[in-house]
Amino acid sequence: MTKQKYWLERLNAASEKALRSFFLQKADILCMTSTRWTEWEFPFKIRRYGGDADKKFVDTTKSLRTDLVKKKTNNKRYGDVAQGKHSVYTHYFYRLSRQLKKKLSEETLFWNMFPPSSRQFYGFEDPTFYRGNRMVGGVVSHDRYLFLYPTEKERKALEQKKIKLIKEK
Repeated sequence: MTKQKYWLERLNAASEKALRSFFLQKADILCMTSTRWTEWEFPFKIRRYGGDADKKFVDTTKSLRTDLVKKKTNNKRYGDVAQGKHSVYTHYFYRLSRQLKKKLSEETLFWNMFPPSSRQFYGFEDPTFYRGNRMVGGVVSHDRYLFLYPTEKERKALEQKKIKLIKEK
């Protein structure tokens, strides 16, 4: 059975809290995409961030390693949307342990990458939540865009909390 995709934008704090709770209750796996970026400093100095050459990113992955399930590289982003054939992204899948749920509850799901604002997930973006192999939903971090695949019962429960879901066509 294919579930209907819904999305939301520009959430207020109460809606984000309710949706975070939804994800943390319904999912057992968190996938995040690692990211890299470059900053230019005058005069002509280049600083590269993210990835295995960035100590802060390495420290972040070490702090999460007990929950690491797998690493996967492909050309997909934003849940499972294929990008250009030469695009390459590394995704880290983590078991949603009590410790990881606590970290997710301590900050917004919409962290900025440039400059990085996440205290817990430096070098990562686009958290996507799974229950087994089924995608529950996720976040496009930099666009403050959230998508989810609720059952009809779950959709009604979210709408009772004044969360306006927009059905994808």
